[in-house]
Amino acid sequence: MPDQTEIYGFSAAWMSVGEGDVDENGNSPLLNLDLINRNYVSLNVHLQVLAVFGSLSSTIYDGDYFLSGRSDEKVSIPVAKAAGLHDKQKKYATTIRCVFSVTSDRGANFGYPLEFRYLVFGPDTKMKVLDQETLDAEFEYGITDPAELARVKTILESDQSGDVVIGVGPGVPSNHTSDLF
Repeated sequence: MPDQTEIYGFSAAWMSVGEGDVDENGNSPLLNLDLINRNYVSLNVHLQVLAVFGSLSSTIYDGDYFLSGRSDEKVSIPVAKAAGLHDKQKKYATTIRCVFSVTSDRGANFGYPLEFRYLVFGPDTKMKVLDQETLDAEFEYGITDPAELARVKTILESDQSGDVVIGVGPGVPSNHTSDLF
């Protein structure tokens, strides 16, 4: 199991790493969470998961969980709703963000995000979910389409005097950013 952050006896972690296909129900093993309460007091956990593509975002999961003392809960996040943000999602990775807010009857109130997951479309248009390490190893700049990657590299190589564009890399003049996206 991957590293998990623990605050006041509560922890949450993705249950697997690497990559996983999205099944016909919109689920992936990489989007299964384990919510753990090591406290003797009960906790209320609010979980929100967003799909983010550029400046577009959509809530794909929003749920509340009651964890009694010394208990855990397994949660599977359906990702199918994340696929319809933009046509270019078939060419670039979509970020999946998961954030928790935890409260207890004793007044503890805290929250934190989990590490990102990424939704990508394979060459057969089948969706997969990847962790950061796998995304970086398989897709340069988070670009999943080979023709799009070649186009972006051509633009990057054409003028090395430009500004740094986050998520694309250095060498893209600000007047050329509209050519990329």
